[in-house]
Amino acid sequence: MSATFENDRNARPLPPGSRGEKGPEGMTPGYSDRTILQAESAASVQAVDREGEGAVDALPGRVVLSRRLSTRVLWLTMLAVMIAEVLIFVPSIANFRNAWLLQKIETAAVAGLTAEQARADGGPVLGPEQQAQLLRALDADLIAIANEGATRLLARSETLGPVDTQIDLGAQSALQLIGGAFNTLLFGGDRMMRIVGPVGEEGITAEVVMPEKKLVRAMLIYSRNIFVLSLAIASFAALLVFAAISYLLIRPIRGMTRSMVRFGENPADAERIIAPSGRRDEIGVAE
Repeated sequence: MSATFENDRNARPLPPGSRGEKGPEGMTPGYSDRTILQAESAASVQAVDREGEGAVDALPGRVVLSRRLSTRVLWLTMLAVMIAEVLIFVPSIANFRNAWLLQKIETAAVAGLTAEQARADGGPVLGPEQQAQLLRALDADLIAIANEGATRLLARSETLGPVDTQIDLGAQSALQLIGGAFNTLLFGGDRMMRIVGPVGEEGITAEVVMPEKKLVRAMLIYSRNIFVLSLAIASFAALLVFAAISYLLIRPIRGMTRSMVRFGENPADAERIIAPSGRRDEIGVAE
């Protein structure tokens, strides 16, 4: 019988501590499975608490300026205003080009109508000196007007070269005006252009042949001015939105975040409970 008892004793598993085995750190010999689970759970909670404390320390009021919501709203507002200005710039530059060309045509027509009558022998309307002055005034190489089926040459440069592009101001749609404006901006500069357009309602048509260089220069200056003005408007509008969003939305949210973090550190402290501000919007409901 004693032999049987001795065999049962050898077959039965002994607690770790009874055979000199060491349990987990901080545990006494003879611990149970339940005790092991409790120890592991406590260690996990402590690790989470330590991680949470680090996150709490970094959370309230320490967001980098470039990552703040108000900064993102600032850039989005500027982007939206600049896109709107681009949509306005497209027809605006086309209208500027058309007005610039029309001014040249009208000047040529006025010069022809106020000039002295053509001579009976069909000679030029203006003398050589007057022609040179008119060409310099318009920076043109050829100026002519047509009235009642008759075409009169007002002035012509001796160095008149071949024409590279023709522009008919009386037969252009809105899309053609826009396309012509960007064609001038992107590819213009050294070309010679022939401009034809009606003047008034009496059937008078003027023709001017001139280099495209001054038109390109004028359009570039106009584009630069529009860009600077658009940038100023976008910056001003974005700063207004930035200030409004920061005051009405970001600041209250930041205060709520601090209050929640402080309350999470010590929920038993009644002084850490957020005090509603009395607002009647969504921020007030959240408070």
